[in-house]
Amino acid sequence: MEGKHDRVIPLEDESLLRMVGEKAALVESGRAISKEFEEMQKQLEALHLKLVDVTSEINTKKLAIFKRVEKLAKVQLSEFEIPVTTEVRDGKVVLIVTDAMAEFKDSFARFDKFKEPVPRKKEADTQ
Repeated sequence: MEGKHDRVIPLEDESLLRMVGEKAALVESGRAISKEFEEMQKQLEALHLKLVDVTSEINTKKLAIFKRVEKLAKVQLSEFEIPVTTEVRDGKVVLIVTDAMAEFKDSFARFDKFKEPVPRKKEADTQ
């Protein structure tokens, strides 16, 4: 595009003509890639929105399951057991729990007592 104050100077050079033509072809190729990329971004955004919806539904279902599990299994858990997940095994729902104290002991056994700082009790913990 020429502006109001531009001047056109013809240049007679086959090599330059070829190079400018090759550049123009590359620019068109880049535009096609850019357009394809934009379409893929639109698809990605749409998929992301669907994933957000599914994740929201999963969380809603998870909370409902947790409330039901709590009602059914709360009295069956020992003092240090915490629920991890539910699974269907042989057509029945099972609750997987973990022993938090055993988990802590395993973690503490791997703790490098000479290199890692020991967690200090807060003043409220000692009262």
